[in-house]
Amino acid sequence: MAGLVGLGALITPRRVRLQVPLRLASELAPSGVWAFPEHGVAVVTTAEGAAILSMTCTHLGCRLRPVGRELVCPCHHGRFDMAGRVLEGPPSRDLDWLAGGVDAQGMLFVLPDAIDRSRRPIAI
Repeated sequence: MAGLVGLGALITPRRVRLQVPLRLASELAPSGVWAFPEHGVAVVTTAEGAAILSMTCTHLGCRLRPVGRELVCPCHHGRFDMAGRVLEGPPSRDLDWLAGGVDAQGMLFVLPDAIDRSRRPIAI
């Protein structure tokens, strides 16, 4: 039986994380917000780098919209700052930061199913 358990570990497929390209990092201004609704993310840039935030409201899952320097929920008027922190409304938790990086060609990418718990900006 122990041999079968070991064999199962060998043939179990590993989950591959898909990199989704967003934009050339060189095209992003040092301070701003860019929405990528087709991927459900917003990229926020500051002097420290780029953060990739989920655009799904943590209240009921509505799609957020960038409005000035905030992300706003059109459903119940939740508001988040550019770090994903709740400013106002019914959401009880901050937005998820998503993992990503910059590839060898300078393309900023997101790993849409990977939460970035470190919340460290990506160097761009």
